[in-house]
Amino acid sequence: TWFESPDIAASIGRINAQVQDLAKVIMKPDSKDIAGITLRGQGKQVISSDNIAITTRRHECSLYIFAVSLSNKPLRAKINLLNAPGILVAFDEHRRLEPKGSVLEDDFRPYEVHLYVTSKKGDFCEPNN
Repeated sequence: TWFESPDIAASIGRINAQVQDLAKVIMKPDSKDIAGITLRGQGKQVISSDNIAITTRRHECSLYIFAVSLSNKPLRAKINLLNAPGILVAFDEHRRLEPKGSVLEDDFRPYEVHLYVTSKKGDFCEPNN
């Protein structure tokens, strides 16, 4: 069973800690900051946006973008945001992405998950902040 494996138990512990750290963000309502999504497959052909699931949250004047590939093939996503986000950090990946205007582009391996976070910016403050 999984709890008898130190590696699996440690991985589950790390995931649990991440979810707990993000609980305040996850519990926020979807901020509806996505204007549109364009996906391209391996052959650069445009594919259905149903191959990715994306939701956004605003917390403490930062925008959080949760994105997961629902495809068993690699894809490239162009995520159009309503506001230009500035530099985004791919949470727990040690990557920084600089969108072109309000368009974020990134590659996804099959079923890969990315969580992007903006630095604090007035455009992303919640109405009561």
